[in-house]
Amino acid sequence: MADGATETLSHNDDPVTAIEAEPEVLRGQLIASGADRDEQILAAAQQVLALTRNVYIQDVKGVQIGDHNTQHNTFN
Repeated sequence: MADGATETLSHNDDPVTAIEAEPEVLRGQLIASGADRDEQILAAAQQVLALTRNVYIQDVKGVQIGDHNTQHNTFN
């Protein structure tokens, strides 16, 4: 996508994986668009980051992430 073309992801694609696969491409596109200098975009990005939860889980059962969840587990 270095030529400025836009890639469209289908609902079957994993957009997180697509972005993580080429972070330098995304970074370059954001800089080229001027997003790194747009105060409204930067403020909105800061709000999104403030709401983001970093969670690392490994080798667990019955984990819930989020608010207002209900879960019933039976482990054998």
